[in-house]
Amino acid sequence: MLPSEQSLLDRLATMRVATVAQLIHLETGDQVSDTAIRTMRKRLARLESYGLVRRFANTARDRVPSPPGYVFVLTNVGARLTDQIETVGLRQRKVWHPSHAFIDHWLAIGDLYVQLSVEARGGEVAIRDFQIEGAAKRDYRDRY
Repeated sequence: MLPSEQSLLDRLATMRVATVAQLIHLETGDQVSDTAIRTMRKRLARLESYGLVRRFANTARDRVPSPPGYVFVLTNVGARLTDQIETVGLRQRKVWHPSHAFIDHWLAIGDLYVQLSVEARGGEVAIRDFQIEGAAKRDYRDRY
């Protein structure tokens, strides 16, 4: 696997759910161009052919009407390659389809991560750690 593909898997592991535009912003920090969209779609299709990534129709409520867009998630195999298997949980069902609320929620978290990453490129802000909800939970010994 190419290092660029591994970095793409690592970004998906951090965000859980991502659109093509979000992944382009993470990699380049620039505006999304037609060439960048085609290139990212080819990279994601390659990862999908290896069984590392799954795609679902983007059913987010704030999505503008246009040709069908997709959101991408890691499969269990892809999560193992990124050492994120503890965040995946049980084996993914083939019939599982994310709900509107699920996609809206995770894309909003992804937007936050993208904005922070773009700001960190400028050098004024640094991201020390970004944890998704499952990895961010804490266990406490007492009831407080």
